[in-house]
Amino acid sequence: VLEVDVDITLKAECGCSDRKYVEDFSLQATLDELKTALNKLESFEDGMGNWQQVSTDNADWVRSSGATPSNLTGPSIAFHEDYYMYIEASGNGFPSKTAGLINPSVPLAGIVDPEIRFQSHMYGSDIGTLTLQARFTGTQQWTNLWSQSGDQGDSWEEVIVSLAAFEDSVIDLRFMAITGNGY
Repeated sequence: VLEVDVDITLKAECGCSDRKYVEDFSLQATLDELKTALNKLESFEDGMGNWQQVSTDNADWVRSSGATPSNLTGPSIAFHEDYYMYIEASGNGFPSKTAGLINPSVPLAGIVDPEIRFQSHMYGSDIGTLTLQARFTGTQQWTNLWSQSGDQGDSWEEVIVSLAAFEDSVIDLRFMAITGNGY
């Protein structure tokens, strides 16, 4: 089963000495108004935040708590609190089904060394591929920032990806998952 699970944290610093922690992934006017360091945590506890299903793919991400429904796949619990997003590959979920999750219009203006941190859990004998992409908002060209394929073991892994190439811009972030040959 391809089960790809993510808890996502976007870390952004403006070079200021103060820090602010916000329990919502969406970057708001807070960054421009306060010019403080900003850490956004999307734990999916209250829904999907600013994340949206991609409508042009052929599978969907599922918001869930507890273990995934297929044996010997996915996590038994979320990394943060109760909820996480995953792709189910059993049933009609394989082979090579794609599922996208996009966060549009993320402002990075005034942020020094922006990065995204997220937790992934890729466990199962036929895990496919998870890719993080970004693009300048309003353009069509996606840039692959990070990708991983195959079974990574039954544990959450923290991934840190630089967004420096998009500094002082407004970007769209997208996770694309492709299921493997089974589950």
